[in-house]
Amino acid sequence: MPADFGGVMICDRGSSYDAKELEGGAQQKCLAHLIRNCAKLIDEKTGQARQFGWQLKDILQRALLLVVSRRQKRRGAKGLAEAD
Repeated sequence: MPADFGGVMICDRGSSYDAKELEGGAQQKCLAHLIRNCAKLIDEKTGQARQFGWQLKDILQRALLLVVSRRQKRRGAKGLAEAD
C-alpha cells in the first residue's frame, strides 16, 4: 500500500493484512466474510454464544444493506445531475 494512501482498505481478515507495513492504514473487514463467520458460529455453538451470533449477524446484514442503499442513492443522484 502506498505511504500516501488516504483511503480505507477492505480486506477479508487474511493474516497478510496484519503485516507491520499495513499498521498505519485504515482497514475495514469485509462484511460478507464476517456474516459468514457469524453463520458458522450459529451452526456450531449453543446458548449465549449462538444468540450473540444471531444478533451480530443481524447487525452486519443491516450494515451491508445500508452500504448498498447509499451507493444506489449516490448513483441515482449522479445520474440525475448528468441528465440536467
